[in-house]
Amino acid sequence: MSALPPVLTIDGQFRRVFGIMPLIALFGGLTLGLVWEWADKQGIAVRVAALALIAATLGTISVQGLRFYFDEYPDSNAVRFVFYPELRRTSEYIDTLGHPYVYWYNGRAPLGHETRRVLADEIAGGEDRALEWTKAADNEHLRYDLKPEDQVGFPATRQPDGAVFVFMESYANDSDDADTVARKYPGGVLTGFFNEKLNRWEFRAYYLPGDLLDSYARQESVTYPIQLPQE
Repeated sequence: MSALPPVLTIDGQFRRVFGIMPLIALFGGLTLGLVWEWADKQGIAVRVAALALIAATLGTISVQGLRFYFDEYPDSNAVRFVFYPELRRTSEYIDTLGHPYVYWYNGRAPLGHETRRVLADEIAGGEDRALEWTKAADNEHLRYDLKPEDQVGFPATRQPDGAVFVFMESYANDSDDADTVARKYPGGVLTGFFNEKLNRWEFRAYYLPGDLLDSYARQESVTYPIQLPQE
C-alpha cells in the first residue's frame, strides 16, 4: 500500500523513495532472518525469546509506520503540495452544483488543472480570475462581476444553471474576497471548508442558483455565449 503513491506521483522526490524501498526491506529482512537462523540452533527458551523479539520488532515498526502514514504523512507540507487535497475537495464541491459557470480565484492552480477536469467535468464553463493567470496588470484589482472575459479558458458549452465564485489559497485566507462577492450579489450561498488542523481555509465559495443568476445577469446585461465542443 505504501508503495502506491510514489509510483503514481509525478513529483521526483517521491519517486526516489520508491527506488530505495527494496534495499531497506532487504537489509531489515536479512537481519531478522539471521537472528531466526541463529535462534533455531539454540534451545527452546532462546527460540521463544527470539520469536518474541522478532514479533515485537515487526509489530512496533508496523504500528509506527501505519500511524505515520495515516496520521502525520497526509498533512505534511510536502504531501499536500504534491497531491493538493484542497483542490480535490474543492472540485468535489463544484461537482455537487450541477452545471455552473465557475469564476476561479486560485493563484496556484488554474481552472484547467487535471484534478478539476476529472472531478468537476460537468461545469457549463468558467474562467480564471486570479491575477496570476490573467493578463491583468500587477496593480489591477480583481474582478468580482458576472461578465465573462472576452476570451475565457473554458467557454460555456451550455446555458449555466448557476454560477459559483471559488476562492483558494491566499484569495481565501488573506482577503475577504468571498464576502465582497456576497455583498455585491446578496441572496446566494456562502460556504467553504476550514481545515482546523492547519488553521486555514481550504476554499471559500459563493454560489448563485440559476434563478438568482438570471436576475443579476439581466440587471447587468450579461450573457454567456455558447460554444459547442468540437467533435
